[in-house]
Order: sequence, then structure tokens, then C-alpha cells
Amino acid sequence: MGAGVLFGAIIGLLILIGSPISYFILKYLGYKKTGIVVALLMASIVLIPFFLLYFESELYSKSDAQKDLDKLGIELQDDFEIEQNKISGIPEYYQFTDLKISYADKLRIIKTIKSSPNFEERNSTEPLRFKLANENLWRDDTIVTHNFIFKNKITREIFENKPNIIPCNIKIEVSEKSNIIRIERIEE
Repeated sequence: MGAGVLFGAIIGLLILIGSPISYFILKYLGYKKTGIVVALLMASIVLIPFFLLYFESELYSKSDAQKDLDKLGIELQDDFEIEQNKISGIPEYYQFTDLKISYADKLRIIKTIKSSPNFEERNSTEPLRFKLANENLWRDDTIVTHNFIFKNKITREIFENKPNIIPCNIKIEVSEKSNIIRIERIEE
């Protein structure tokens, strides 16, 4: 856990502890209604962001999935379903989404990835961000796309690093045996 997250958690805890204390102090001074309002405001400063983080995976929608697919240059023409979506990590952000797509869309995605000029067969699934770091290509204003196949999983991966924006790695995996595709999004 990063120092910033730890510092934020301590500040949040202090605000939560201060919430009932402020209520009782204001109640003692004769301002009960003001104490309730101040205590609720203090608690909501901490609780609202906490609940948004906690329920973020439930709030993920088809339009969010489509935005990730658009970044990868993938277009779904038929309707799809979100099978599962898991989000974890603070301050790093890890998101794993499984989409159930049509057979026609699956074939179109496979054809798009395999016909890419940099398509290759790989012997590992080392993330593109690590490969770029090893080759000293990790710099500001970088967008790199890689298309490959590894153990019957056809993959397109994009790494985006822009100035003053968190680096983002998005990957889509398609299996020739299933209509479930996996989108992985990692922000560091």
C-alpha cells in the first residue's frame, strides 16, 4: 500500500472519529441540529468515496466496456452481456471483465487481430508495460499496440502513457473455443 493511500486512510479515520465528537460538542453547546448536520457532512466526506470504490464493479456498464473496446480498435456489432466484472487495487487499479459476445463478433475480432501487421506467436503473456520497460520504451506520450497468440488465446494489448495521465494497459483475450472475451485494464 502506498504512503498516499495510508495517509488518506488515516485522515479518513480521523474525520470519522471527529464526526460524533463534533455532534456531542455542538449538542452540549445547545446546537443539536447544527451538530447533526456537521456530523453527517463529516461522515459523508469519508463514506461516499468509500462506497463508490466498493460498488464500482457493480456500476460498470456496457458503455464502459464499449469505451475500452474502442481504445483497442474493436467494434462489437451485436449485443453482448457482462458476465462478470472484478475491480481491485488501491492506488493501482486492476479490472477484469468477461463479456459474452456473439459468434459473429468473436470471428470478426479474431480476424481483426490476426490480420494486424504486428501479429505474432508468443511464448509468454508478459504484459506489454513490462516489455516496454525492459526495452527502455517506457516514456511519456507513448501508445503501443501488440497483437499475439499464446496457447490458443488471441490477444490485442495496448499500452498508453500520456503526460500527466496515469499509464493505462488494456488487453483483450479471445479464445477460439468460447464466446467469452476477457478485458483486462490496469492503471498504475
